[in-house]
Amino acid sequence: MLSVKMKSKWPCVYKLVNNFNFSNEMIAEVAVWVDVDKMSHNEAADKWIKQYEEKWKTWILQDCTA
Repeated sequence: MLSVKMKSKWPCVYKLVNNFNFSNEMIAEVAVWVDVDKMSHNEAADKWIKQYEEKWKTWILQDCTA
């Protein structure tokens, strides 16, 4: 997934990847949505994005948005 040149070539992507922080609880919650609640992967991803917006927005640095 990572390139040795990623930091210099795509600094915003590099920062985003380094800021990812999924807890075990978050991963388990999404697994329940898919396996128990029978959501599609896309539906579960959409739900996660809405539910954890405050979390993932901290992964994106302000100087990388535009």
